[in-house]
Amino acid sequence: MPSQPDESAALAIQTPAINDRSLAAGLAYAMGSRVSGISFDAATGLMLGKVRGGADAPYSTTAKLVRKTGGWSCTVGVCSCPVRKDCKHVAALLFAAEDNPATRVQLLAPAESTRLSREPVVLDMPDWEQALGPLISRPGITPSTNGIPLALQFDIEEPAPHFSYTGRRDPLRSVRQLKARPVIMGAKGKWIRGDVSWNTLSYLNYRRECNEAHVEWMQEFLASHTALANRQHNSTAPWLGLNTYAGKNLWSLLAQARKIGVALVHTGSQEPVRFVEEPAAVGLNLTRFGASGGDAGGAIAAVESAAVAKGKPSDDGGLTLAPTITVEGEVVDPASVGTIGRPAHGIFLTSGADALPGVGTGSIITLAPLENGLSEELLTFVTAGSTLHIPARDETRFLTGFYPKLKQAARVTASDESVELPALAVPTLSLLANYGADHKVRLHWEWHYTSGTLVTAQPLWRHPGDHGYRDDPTEARILEAVGQPWDVVPKLGESATGGWGTPRLAASAELSGLDTLAFTEEVLPRLRTIPDVVVDTAGDIANYREAEEAPVVSISTKATEQRDWFDLGIVITLEGQPVSFAALFSALAAGQTKMLLPSGAYFSLDLPELHQLRDLIEEARSLQDNKDAPLQISRFQAGLWD
Repeated sequence: MPSQPDESAALAIQTPAINDRSLAAGLAYAMGSRVSGISFDAATGLMLGKVRGGADAPYSTTAKLVRKTGGWSCTVGVCSCPVRKDCKHVAALLFAAEDNPATRVQLLAPAESTRLSREPVVLDMPDWEQALGPLISRPGITPSTNGIPLALQFDIEEPAPHFSYTGRRDPLRSVRQLKARPVIMGAKGKWIRGDVSWNTLSYLNYRRECNEAHVEWMQEFLASHTALANRQHNSTAPWLGLNTYAGKNLWSLLAQARKIGVALVHTGSQEPVRFVEEPAAVGLNLTRFGASGGDAGGAIAAVESAAVAKGKPSDDGGLTLAPTITVEGEVVDPASVGTIGRPAHGIFLTSGADALPGVGTGSIITLAPLENGLSEELLTFVTAGSTLHIPARDETRFLTGFYPKLKQAARVTASDESVELPALAVPTLSLLANYGADHKVRLHWEWHYTSGTLVTAQPLWRHPGDHGYRDDPTEARILEAVGQPWDVVPKLGESATGGWGTPRLAASAELSGLDTLAFTEEVLPRLRTIPDVVVDTAGDIANYREAEEAPVVSISTKATEQRDWFDLGIVITLEGQPVSFAALFSALAAGQTKMLLPSGAYFSLDLPELHQLRDLIEEARSLQDNKDAPLQISRFQAGLWD
């Protein structure tokens, strides 16, 4: 009986006739699922398939394989593409065949089994397994273990203070530096530098001795550091500085490194570099000055010592404000933390024996991303390990004046139960609508900040130079809920720049006539339903309603002193109320669609009798010389007014 093939064995078809460029392109085609209809006859060594290229129809590709010691070798490949021979489409067929379950069994089968029969091996697999096989064996999904592995080696340098030519300390060159370089696995199973460097990555890719996925990852890591920072890497420098790593995709790259097997190691230690995917929490902590215990005990003691050294009593009371950094739920020492990127988007820290200064044996380097929205000033304050003492006499001023604004910039907590943080004032949008006579209304918008029983009014829009406490995100959320009422009443909007530009809600507005009607009937009811919007009205609001009857137009004539001419009289009534002819005619001439009466009743102007009235008036005007005189009619045109 023939022995069964070992499906777990490594398989690589040798391709001496295909160049590296075609191999790289063929791998991309195979990973892109461009190969279909693969068939292989182990007896003849012929492999057939279809490969989608640049043409509309797929290319017919054939590869001739011969069995050699340790596997198969492709002696020649023929394709219907313009290249015709040993092209990228042949390479794509070979790569896809290696990952095809049915073909892989044939390629791994011993030579004896192929000599017994020229029939291709038929796998006894259920339909569902045959259908799902290609999905779970696509190239690139399973990390490749072929080739010598690479690793990214980290080191931390604690430089001596550097002074610029002005004599002042240069903060950029006097901070702890995190650097990295590529290393390769040596013959003795240790990571060595060898001939691997940032400058030789392209050469490594050409040699094809190293793990190709690892080489590509290193190239992308280098490109994100240099290209996004608009600079070029110094090819002679063995290390890459990460304090200025520009690409924020660093953290996705480190996560990818874990999946494809790129190890993160560091000099002088057997422990791997820790990569934490959860963002580090950066904030400030308040305690009672003079309290002891907890994580802030050492910082508080240092502040007390400094106060005594300056001749101040240590029992002055007040508050202590100290920075906090939490990684995976554990509070770390800010003095051991450095930042990655400019502006910073991550941190690195050291822990373990003899971790600082320098990195000693047994120490651990931890890398973690930062939360979004942290300012550079906050990170500078936190990483400096600064601890502030707020005297008792300034405690109230700090909690009422500084704490609300500080809360917007950082996470502020109080680990000491004796420190009671005040509740932040909550904004609501307030509208005062003051109704007057003749369908006029004055509108005024402002913010009301409520803290306990205290209500503070703030203008709708900040004045230039106003840096007081405002909950800008909440204000923006409420304004977004209000929407664009100026689409209904244009006077409710204004330009943010005082001229052309995107409109915004006008802080004050005065409406009249139909604008008042539209605001009261359409805008006001919706505003009353929006959360965090308070509407107050003053004055009497007219009983706005649409008239149930159409207006009645009466036309009369009266004899004049002029022979053959009559005065034309027009009387309009609505529900028994007289309607101003001048106002009606002005509304018709202006193209308005409605007319509002003093009582609050309104009616549509899009009526046949009103259009006929406008034509009548225009005709009457055209028949007389004095356009300002009362309307008259000639007895010869009397039939026009029937």
